[in-house]
Amino acid sequence: MVTEDAQHAGGNTQAASPAARLPHRSSRTGPAPRALAAAAAGLCQLLALPPFGLWWLGPIGAALLTLAVMGARARRAAWLGLVCGAVLMVPLIRWQDVFGVDVWLVIAAAETVYFAPMAAGLAWVARLPGWPVWTAALWVLQEAVRARFPLGGFPWGKLAFAQPDTPFAGYASLGSSPLTTFAVALVGGLLLAAALRLA
Repeated sequence: MVTEDAQHAGGNTQAASPAARLPHRSSRTGPAPRALAAAAAGLCQLLALPPFGLWWLGPIGAALLTLAVMGARARRAAWLGLVCGAVLMVPLIRWQDVFGVDVWLVIAAAETVYFAPMAAGLAWVARLPGWPVWTAALWVLQEAVRARFPLGGFPWGKLAFAQPDTPFAGYASLGSSPLTTFAVALVGGLLLAAALRLA
């Protein structure tokens, strides 16, 4: 999943991120495994949240989305972001169907859209040195925009919301939910970077 665009990198391998320079077997991976990874990312985020409370899946979900889009072009990465967002948001706000199934699905679709530009951004920053930091920053940016627009925002499903009584909880007192989300996504990125180095 990391080297789809390697053929377009030419002689620029010296500037590539450490992850991009690794010889991955995923160079022949098609869209289906990427889509499965993106769906798994959304499912991990869903299960990390109440009422499931599997908080440790939060970093894994962030890592899986980055893995899904690594080396992908922006358009494909955006579609993968939509897959991740839909798997998370459609069941997460199922309670909105009290206002009608159409209201539930429209709001879920609106929330899902935010994952498309974030995923495209993840694919781009994953090529940069220090990419786990940049991927974490994109998670914070996506959640900040989603919490403010439209109509005052809909902040459901933040990475931080799965971490009220976990080792990440202390970050909330220092920087509220943005810092907590940053820490969760950063740990996910660092775990992925370590896995890629061992691959």
